[in-house]
Amino acid sequence: MSLQHLIRLLAALVLCGAANSATLTGTLPVSASVSHTCQNLVVASLIHGSYDPASASDNDAQSTLSVQCTNTTPISFSASTGIGTLAQRQMGSGTNRLDYNLFTNSARTNVWGDGTGGTSTIAAVGAGLLAATSIPIFSRIPKGQSSVVPGSYSDSIVVTVTY
Repeated sequence: MSLQHLIRLLAALVLCGAANSATLTGTLPVSASVSHTCQNLVVASLIHGSYDPASASDNDAQSTLSVQCTNTTPISFSASTGIGTLAQRQMGSGTNRLDYNLFTNSARTNVWGDGTGGTSTIAAVGAGLLAATSIPIFSRIPKGQSSVVPGSYSDSIVVTVTY
């Protein structure tokens, strides 16, 4: 068989195969799930500075909490009692105490706690894992604590993020 005949035969087979070809299609299912998740809780220090028992004004301060949560994740921030109670937190200097409290609003009327005893938690919605959701926290040392003893006072509050 000559090369020319072989080329014709191969061309005929290719054309014949192309004429007899068919296609078949199918669907490839693709799925994923995204879970609610949070990370990188940052609790900034809340510093009141100097408290003057003779001052006619309350000593107010503010801080910020931030957390990164998946977009639209419902978040709840709660706070422990520390020293004292949710109704009246206290900072300590040895056995000495200085009254203060934490609030969810700038008017300092809603005590921040765990949702019990008239306290409130803070609700928020996640802005995405690359964007922090920031929440302001307000604090007040009430004026008129005339029996307070000089010293350095502190307290530690455990912040819980539920999502």
